[in-house]
Amino acid sequence: MSEKNIKQTVEEKAAALLDPIVAGEGLELVDLEFVREREGWVLRLFIDKPGGR
Repeated sequence: MSEKNIKQTVEEKAAALLDPIVAGEGLELVDLEFVREREGWVLRLFIDKPGGR
């Protein structure tokens, strides 16, 4: 499996798992990314709250 496919698979599975959890807290999972950085792989979540506060 290529790095691109692994990245996409992890992002899809993480979104499916995290979206209901985040929504249950009254928040919104806006985006997420799984990226390779110098220290290793990082899963970064972008979460927002209605009204922004």
